[in-house]
Amino acid sequence: MNGFYTTSARQFKNLSKYYLPSWNTRKWRVSLAIRSSSTDVRRRFVRGYFDADGYPYFHKARNRVVVKVNSVNNRGLKDVRGLLERLGYHPGLYTRYKGRAVWEVTIQRKKEVFRFFDEIGFSIARKQNKLLKMLKQKWPDEFKYK
Repeated sequence: MNGFYTTSARQFKNLSKYYLPSWNTRKWRVSLAIRSSSTDVRRRFVRGYFDADGYPYFHKARNRVVVKVNSVNNRGLKDVRGLLERLGYHPGLYTRYKGRAVWEVTIQRKKEVFRFFDEIGFSIARKQNKLLKMLKQKWPDEFKYK
């Protein structure tokens, strides 16, 4: 099934300013309404996006816990990176695979990964629990969350 379906006129009206029927995986952008919204709204948007396409990851070569999100849409990921920057993060934007048009935004700094866990996090329990487990394993003495 393509697209979005709802029988609620109010829901459609509220969501229509954020959704374009011409939406395309490779061309989506974060809307101006989201980019210019409050800090809380931007955090919630980032949480939703990371719930959909993001994940915690242990980078063995660098021996660190990171949070990543991948997409085939470079411009859209740049918008997400901009939201994270406005929230005080320093995310990286990298090519995911050599020779393929897939990019990733990563949060790699230790303090920022802890901050992501606390301020944004994943609303999907298995992802949030996986991040929690990784943080506790990597920094058992420094982990301050219960």
